[in-house]
Amino acid sequence: MGKYICIFIGILLFVTGTVYAAWYIITPPEINSATPPTTATPTPHPALILSDKKIYEPPQFLDTSSVPFEIYSKAGVALDLTTNQVFWAKDAYSPHFIASLTKIMTAVIALELSRPYENFTVPYQATQVGEASMYLVEGEKYTLEELLYGLMLLSANDAAETIAIGTTGRSQLFTQYMNQKASLLKLQSTRFVNPSGLDEDLDSSEAFLPGRVYQGKTGSTSSAHDLVVLTKYALDNYPLLSEIVSSQYKILGASTSHAAKTLYNVMDLVRYYPGIAGVKSGNSNLAGLTVVELARKNGHEVLIVLLNSPSPRQEVVDLLDYSFSQISKKEIAP
Repeated sequence: MGKYICIFIGILLFVTGTVYAAWYIITPPEINSATPPTTATPTPHPALILSDKKIYEPPQFLDTSSVPFEIYSKAGVALDLTTNQVFWAKDAYSPHFIASLTKIMTAVIALELSRPYENFTVPYQATQVGEASMYLVEGEKYTLEELLYGLMLLSANDAAETIAIGTTGRSQLFTQYMNQKASLLKLQSTRFVNPSGLDEDLDSSEAFLPGRVYQGKTGSTSSAHDLVVLTKYALDNYPLLSEIVSSQYKILGASTSHAAKTLYNVMDLVRYYPGIAGVKSGNSNLAGLTVVELARKNGHEVLIVLLNSPSPRQEVVDLLDYSFSQISKKEIAP
């Protein structure tokens, strides 16, 4: 009798184990839904971390129409960087296409990841970019400083591509660093699609971005507020950029690695308006005409940002004249 009981218990244990194993395979352990899977966040390049860098905190830009003339730009600001007095502001926090104002960030990333004396070889891709150009030839070698003169004076797209590929190996990676830097600077309305600022065909993943897509094209975007912060960051932390953007022209002598070139600043106000310290202009189908212009006079620095302006040159002059006249009145007043 005891023999049969042992056999029965053995069979029962075998069947129970088999059924449980089958159930475990079919029904895996429950995953705690309160702990969703995490996705990796790209780590900023160490050289982009702000650490000891100077960062400007601008005043609040409330829309104002107090200037005694019409400004037709879609957005912009005019302010005294010395006192934080705002003379004019319009839609300063909304994203707008910015065209070649993109190159301000291109120059910043280049100087944070490379040195001005480093040599860059012109890649084939740079010779195919088109539009504004230094007319670089594949295989030529230029220092980063020489390329920065082409980038900021001529707004050369081939210089932007040479800098991007020479710095990180890929234009896309360089652009990723540009966006990481924008995030670190808390430029909330800023997004870059390439190092040059050229319009690009729309990627399907970008179709949901409000205000950043138009007629199947996309481009780099920013706001007047963000461009004030970015421009001040660039000029405060990189004196070489201040020197470059205020130059009327630059002569690159011929060498064994490249041909001679004379680079003229396309921002002609550096030749005609007293105190102009330059910075950058841009133009594209999406952005229209854009400009960031700095002028210094009597110990004050006035910065103008205009986005999608029908006549940026005249509007810059009008805003500078008005701003400096307001500064003079304030200093004369008892």
